[in-house]
Amino acid sequence: MSIPSQAALAHLRSIKPNDGWAVQKDDKGLLKLLRRNVPLSDNSFLDIHYDSPKNIVVGVMTKDGQTCQLLVDEGGKPVAGIRVVSVSTYVPGTARNVNFTTARSNVAPPRRNTPRSAPAAATETAAALPLSPEQNKEVLKYALSSWGFRSDKLLYTFGIILLYLYMLQTCPSMRSFDAKKELKRVLRGHHLPEDHPDKPKGFFEDLAARVAASVTAELATFPGYEMTMTPFGGAAILVEVRVPTAKTTCYWVGAFGKWHYVHSREIPDTH
Repeated sequence: MSIPSQAALAHLRSIKPNDGWAVQKDDKGLLKLLRRNVPLSDNSFLDIHYDSPKNIVVGVMTKDGQTCQLLVDEGGKPVAGIRVVSVSTYVPGTARNVNFTTARSNVAPPRRNTPRSAPAAATETAAALPLSPEQNKEVLKYALSSWGFRSDKLLYTFGIILLYLYMLQTCPSMRSFDAKKELKRVLRGHHLPEDHPDKPKGFFEDLAARVAASVTAELATFPGYEMTMTPFGGAAILVEVRVPTAKTTCYWVGAFGKWHYVHSREIPDTH
């Protein structure tokens, strides 16, 4: 049996331990996948492989693994008929044969009068003999190479957790939001990029923009304004400020230690 076929059997037995999975080699040296002593397909294959990204078991039809027959789907259910798929995790270089007929020192030899049928003697199955430590290492190496993509998912998940924890630590408090101050910053173009045409240039333009923004913000908010705050798991806060006098609604997001202006929209006239 090959290392990939052992890994495939290990997967199948972990999800369907009572289904009697086995791999049989025919007289041409090709492999068949059996379930309760019944082949899942009339075809024989170069190898039996577990493709971890798709969570399926296939019969390898070409040496590069690009052409395979789907034998067991992602739910552990045998697939009827012939469905050809392609997998990217099959590594022919790891498909080294393992001799299951070698006697182990801790396995008692069979008695001479023990009957042994010819088909059973010619069949290599996963239930033949226990694996040696060296063979277990080979299976582990193959499994790690086949399941290497999971490390990327693990790193991605770990990064998301770290980002969330950082946002929890740096999220500004609701009390730190000053609606008038933030409105003034928006009105004077603080959020605009440096190359924006409406961005004040120089000391005098910046001073004039500050004075105009202060006056406009005070006049707009003098009759009153409405403010709504929506927290998101303690990591960020969405703020909506509605200024009826100016017919404008502005939005900010509090995250990473400060308040970030998002955008403004005009309040539609209801009359």
